Amino acid sequence: MMSEEIISSHWKSIWLVLGGWSFVAVAVWLLGEGSGDNVWIYAALFFFGFCGIVGIYELINPPKLRLDDKGFTLSGGFMRGERQTKWSDVEPFAVINVAQGGKIIVYNLKPHARNETLVMKLVRAIVGADCGLPMGWPGKPEELADRLNAYRMRTSK
Repeated sequence: MMSEEIISSHWKSIWLVLGGWSFVAVAVWLLGEGSGDNVWIYAALFFFGFCGIVGIYELINPPKLRLDDKGFTLSGGFMRGERQTKWSDVEPFAVINVAQGGKIIVYNLKPHARNETLVMKLVRAIVGADCGLPMGWPGKPEELADRLNAYRMRTSK
């Protein structure tokens, strides 16, 4: 039985922490200078502070992706528990571009596996797919999508 576990990139989380807290420092400095529109400075302070906190949390509890003959399991990060998906329930994985040049891996569920919730309809309307994997995996998203599709193809034969 083939099986592997992929843990999100610690380096990408570290960059999220450093980038977020760097902008927090700039926002604090701007507040001290008393220049500009404070509403935007407070918004930046909140947003980038939140990004820094997310990065720290993902360093402590990194997202994990476990692949085996039956399917894939997502855990860690901001997920409560584990989310298991069977290979027989998914259509091919793809990579889409999101804001600021980021990329995410997305997939659609086969009709028999779809649970038409309001959240799924909203995600499909925004992203164009039923589900997506979190960002931050090691390597390029296209390479991981190819690995996922290879697992899917091997197990569907």
